[in-house]
Amino acid sequence: MPAPRPRAPTVTTPPGADKRPAHGARSADVLLLALASSEEAPQTERPPRSAGRVGPSRVRPAQDRHRALEISRQASEVAGAGDRRHRCTVRRASLLLALLAGACEEPPAETPPVPPPPVHVVEVRAEQVTPTAEGVATLEAARDATLRAEAPGRVVEVAAEPGQRVEAGDVLVRLDVGRTTVALQAASAQVAQAEARVAQAEREAELARRLVASGGAPERRGDDAEDAVRLARAALDAAQAQTRLTRRGLTEAVVRAPFPGTVAERFVEVGEYVGPGAPVAQVVDTSHLEARVLLDPRRALDVPIGARARVHAFARPEEVFEAEVERVGEVVDPRSRRLPVELRVDDPERRLRPGLAARFVVETGAPEEHLVLADGAVFERFGQRHVYVVDGEGVAERRAVELGPATGERLTVLGGVEAGERVVVEGVDRVVHQRPVQIVEQAAEQAAEQAAEQDAEAVVESAAEAVAAAGDE
Repeated sequence: MPAPRPRAPTVTTPPGADKRPAHGARSADVLLLALASSEEAPQTERPPRSAGRVGPSRVRPAQDRHRALEISRQASEVAGAGDRRHRCTVRRASLLLALLAGACEEPPAETPPVPPPPVHVVEVRAEQVTPTAEGVATLEAARDATLRAEAPGRVVEVAAEPGQRVEAGDVLVRLDVGRTTVALQAASAQVAQAEARVAQAEREAELARRLVASGGAPERRGDDAEDAVRLARAALDAAQAQTRLTRRGLTEAVVRAPFPGTVAERFVEVGEYVGPGAPVAQVVDTSHLEARVLLDPRRALDVPIGARARVHAFARPEEVFEAEVERVGEVVDPRSRRLPVELRVDDPERRLRPGLAARFVVETGAPEEHLVLADGAVFERFGQRHVYVVDGEGVAERRAVELGPATGERLTVLGGVEAGERVVVEGVDRVVHQRPVQIVEQAAEQAAEQAAEQDAEAVVESAAEAVAAAGDE
């Protein structure tokens, strides 16, 4: 059976007294009764405070809220028997107690501070920098010839294989010359016949001239004899031309190397029939290589003939080759809007091959002094290029910088930083503007110093223990 609720005490008011003070007294009595009732409620034992907790002493929020709500509930029940104004006063007090209960919540635990991000820094320094321009191009052989058959015939010999070194005039492919030899013999016979006809016509012409001179023959006979001589000589010329053409066919049946080089490819096999113009072999001269690089006209126009360049072949990234500018183009390429620059690549050990792609770094002027930065220090934000500068207190500041021409992996700086300032080169993505950072080199030095101090303390303690032990003995 539930316990009976506490009832409000009866307050007697004199007949002539003012009722308004009774209202306040009644409200105070209600609150006192509620507080007294709440004090009679059993109290749970408060657990001991944790030894590791740091901060002012506080009542547990759950108990505070429970007591305040219980007081508010009891005050409302007590005030239920009074008039409406008394209940309003008690409800206001209950609301105040509820608000106080909500304010008793314990604040959240403090989040441990985040350590500064580790970064690598370098000092901005001034160096002698040679302005350069970069471009990518394909390496080409100094000379490249695809040899073709000039006469029809069947392949009877392939004298050179791909990769073989050849000299100028060496036989590469030989065609069948059987029919050509027979044709040459026939042409030679026709030449002999034409020569005989010429000799006979000349004798007849000489006889006709004598007869005409002596009056034994009309002049027309002499003219006819001269015409016969001219016709015989023309026939001889034709026979001789045919002989030369046939003999040339014999020469064209042999394909020879036009210059010293290497056989890159052969396109025929023995027994294969080829026609005039058919490719039979390819010879390349790789004594040096060439390249045609398209550069920005603003820099290519300043490139002098003979300027040096560095060649970084993608197939051999660990090696750097040298090149020399041979010619600067006169017309800008219409598609790329860049100016072609032709270079001669030195490769005495034949480490490169035609067709390889390479990056060319061409010198465009004399060395000048500039501030330089590593490429990893610069990042882009808000459409501008920035760096993080670390001051003496280890705070990073974001600054906009103006860059000059690139020099390989370094960037020249025209403005935004000064010589001697430290900029972040690694860990840029972890840095926040106007926040401290931890320089990795400094952290390593501090750790080494702490380790040295600990070692020294250990040595001192060991010595003290040894001295104490010696004293006891």
